[in-house]
Amino acid sequence: GDTKVAKKEIEHDAARVSSAIKKDLPGREKEAKKQGEEWAARAGAKLDSSVNDAKAKLGQTEAKLDQYRKETGNDLKAKIDQVDRKVEEGAAKAKSGISGWFK
Repeated sequence: GDTKVAKKEIEHDAARVSSAIKKDLPGREKEAKKQGEEWAARAGAKLDSSVNDAKAKLGQTEAKLDQYRKETGNDLKAKIDQVDRKVEEGAAKAKSGISGWFK
């Protein structure tokens, strides 16, 4: 056939395909945007959950540290008191022994 007619038909077909694609793209763009927002929301929720878990574990660790600190402090105080009593008893015995020399 005629090349001019064929060229016009190709241009017409290309315009029709282009129009069809452009018509479909806006819908797909909205769909892709919505899907992207859903993925972002899920990722954000997972991140929030991870942060909350980390905060909870940190709180538990802090509570355990406070408990250990109190227990260690109480044990240390008891040991110091025990040493003080022994020193005082020893000093009292030594004092009474020395006093006996001067009688």
